[in-house]
Amino acid sequence: MAKVIPHFQRFKTAEERFWEKVDKTAGCWVWTATTNKKGYGRFWNGERLVGAHRWAYERYVGPVPEGHMVLHRCDNPPCVRPDHLFLGGAIANAGDMMLKGRLSLCRVGASQFAGVSLHRRTINGRLYEYWRARISINGKPTHIGTFASELEAAAAYDEAAVRHGLQRRANLAEQETST
Repeated sequence: MAKVIPHFQRFKTAEERFWEKVDKTAGCWVWTATTNKKGYGRFWNGERLVGAHRWAYERYVGPVPEGHMVLHRCDNPPCVRPDHLFLGGAIANAGDMMLKGRLSLCRVGASQFAGVSLHRRTINGRLYEYWRARISINGKPTHIGTFASELEAAAAYDEAAVRHGLQRRANLAEQETST
């Protein structure tokens, strides 16, 4: 089914429609129309819905090679100013996020032990932290339990691995033999 375009827009170019939706300030040029959940602009290019910042980059800087994405120097998702945009892959994007403090190397969930993860939950304004142990048995994730400490969860994982005869790294056995 063809997209119906209002009569007053039928003769406007994609570029004209694009710039109608941009607020050019001294810094960022902010997209003022439709955005996605993360705040990135969405633009109908005449064929499909695309990222507004990506459209601006492709139109005024050049093509985006396969496997690359358009990143923001300004760290402002609705910005479409071409000189605020640059290319990078997933690794460059993660590095850029770390430099700007939006990604931590040790986030909730990280553990030094196999099958163990940290969870945080707020109940009635109070923060609770607990460690959860899970193991995969015949490809099915199985909950072992929740624990007050990371070591307790690792020990429970080891017991479950032995009980089920799994050939996995034994968390605490590795540490005992290395000391």
